[in-house]
Amino acid sequence: VHPRAPGFNPPFPVDFLPCQGLLLRGCRSSDSRCRSSVFQQRLLSLISSTILMTTVSPAQAGETRLTPISNLLAQQMTENNCKQAFLDSKKRLEKMRGVQVVRAETRKHGYANFPSGRSQEYFIVIANNQLGENVMNSPVLLTSIASTITSACSAIGFVNFAINQTDWVRGYGVVGNRVTAFKCLDLDIRNREQTYIDGQGNIYQEVSWGYQRYL
Repeated sequence: VHPRAPGFNPPFPVDFLPCQGLLLRGCRSSDSRCRSSVFQQRLLSLISSTILMTTVSPAQAGETRLTPISNLLAQQMTENNCKQAFLDSKKRLEKMRGVQVVRAETRKHGYANFPSGRSQEYFIVIANNQLGENVMNSPVLLTSIASTITSACSAIGFVNFAINQTDWVRGYGVVGNRVTAFKCLDLDIRNREQTYIDGQGNIYQEVSWGYQRYL
């Protein structure tokens, strides 16, 4: 429902309306009121609790679905925080002299028993040189970066760090209530069935959450 639709009486002062759409785009406006944090908080509180945004569901032609604008705003804020976490993590790595991030992307992981909602991984590929190896041998750094990303991105379950053109991969993800390194497993070639073995000789029937197999 548009605030200026005929017969619609907005539950907030009309002078709030010029900045309403701008708020959704970061409230960048020449109007100084839009840059006021107090104004933004008042506006957000009012429109979030009273207005429904009408959207058409493409899967159900002719029908409409009402979505609370507060949900849309929360989703946008989450997406922005996630993108910023990606950028900050890349910058943090590349601030180290000689370290280059070759590729970074979000993708689906193959786990079935992942934490609720965390169906994706963030994959970071680092250039193959001595400094890249130093990064891979820095568990404190990798844990910190993975914590930053998983805290900002509710859909990301773990972060995979890899050295370009090698099979060297290290995963750090949400296990329980903390971020920790995934334990590595290898195929158990002594068994005709597809089982896995860790560094201590323990056998696993599958690679479950918190573990990853060597490529």
